[in-house]
Amino acid sequence: MFLLRYYLGQVKKILIDELTESFNFHKLTNETFDIRSFAEAVENLPMMAETTFVWVDDIDIFKLPEADRTKIAELVADIGEYCTVIFTF
Repeated sequence: MFLLRYYLGQVKKILIDELTESFNFHKLTNETFDIRSFAEAVENLPMMAETTFVWVDDIDIFKLPEADRTKIAELVADIGEYCTVIFTF
């Protein structure tokens, strides 16, 4: 678990500037995850930066309803080059 957190931090340092982190870094957890928030995070263009980083943590997407899984698959299939999404579970 330590290495996972460490390397996620390294990816974040590479992708996100500290000044624009609040705009371009989105961490979704059990408390904050829903399809709408995921879609908004993935589809929002970066603000004052080149990239956005979406981290979906501890969500078992296979336990979601079929409609939600389908929507996630559609969103992931069409992610722009500016966006990096990492799922950890």
